[in-house]
Amino acid sequence: MSRITHGLLPQELMIEHAEIDGQHDEIFFRIEAIKESSLASGTVPRAEIADLVAYFSGHFATEERAARAAGIDFSAHAGAHEQALRIFDKAGADLDSGRLDLR
Repeated sequence: MSRITHGLLPQELMIEHAEIDGQHDEIFFRIEAIKESSLASGTVPRAEIADLVAYFSGHFATEERAARAAGIDFSAHAGAHEQALRIFDKAGADLDSGRLDLR
């Protein structure tokens, strides 16, 4: 079971589910690392972004599995997950083609 290890997840966003809160904290950590790397190097760390997108995909599956186990209708939020993954794919393609700049 995941725990808060980086301390970046704001208290207001914690849902008191250790695994999900831990994954949210990890997401905040990875985003900060990508931001710092990008700003320091002036380049987009494409591999790290791809890893983050893969992590999001796994995280979304965790949330959906936890919701099913708790008997929660998660269909609307699952749709938001699908939309987010499509946005991530488009942003990655735009980064690769130069249509999206570093910032």
